[in-house]
Amino acid sequence: MIAGADGWVAVSSYGRAKEKWLTEILDLENRIPSHDIFGHVFSMINIEQFSECFSRWVKELSALSKGEIISLNGK
Repeated sequence: MIAGADGWVAVSSYGRAKEKWLTEILDLENRIPSHDIFGHVFSMINIEQFSECFSRWVKELSALSKGEIISLNGK
């Protein structure tokens, strides 16, 4: 969930609503992707590899923060 968006249509709609701000921080040559593109790209993610990378990233954050709590919320 991103900013209350609970599906790819809502994620794409959020992107279009925030396009001006997003283009300041991202290179969006082809504008905001459609909900179909978001769905397709995320469906290609290998869940096991993502889980492994995410776990490694969280461990690195923990080491950088010297064990302080870092709150992560979302999926």
